[in-house]
Amino acid sequence: MGQNGQQCVLDNGFVWSAAFAPGGTFPPSPPTCFPDAPGPSGCPLLSPKPPDIPAPPGNVSCQEVCDEYKKSNAAGVEVGFTCDATLCTATKADPDLVQEACSGLGKSSISAIIKLETEVGFSCAASQICSCEPKNKTNEAIFSLNERQRARDISPQCDLNGTLCGTAP
Repeated sequence: MGQNGQQCVLDNGFVWSAAFAPGGTFPPSPPTCFPDAPGPSGCPLLSPKPPDIPAPPGNVSCQEVCDEYKKSNAAGVEVGFTCDATLCTATKADPDLVQEACSGLGKSSISAIIKLETEVGFSCAASQICSCEPKNKTNEAIFSLNERQRARDISPQCDLNGTLCGTAP
């Protein structure tokens, strides 16, 4: 189904399934790492200062990526940015900060962000690769989250690679 030149004959009580791909690769090869995931299966952060920022892949629109960051808004804070700043350096000492930083993100589409990060193999990096800029209120929230991680002996992404540092209020 959906493949030219292929026949699918159903008998013996079988039903159609999108999971069967005659002549195709199923399942598709998994990515080498998973963006924003913890542990060894997660993608790394961008390299340290000065960051070696890769070019965005041709199949990803940076305009769409930046729009997703802007639309991930909760009370005037662009949650995509605050989540990236906190999530990829999280430890068992700050689940409350991650929850605060990422709260409401599930209400927004982040498919272009995840696609870009999967393609380039880096976590919490789409905003840097596409040069997306957070608003002042978001930068202040990022700064506060970074300070609160430091108070718990956690190095925020800002300290590790000089990105998502925010600004003091």
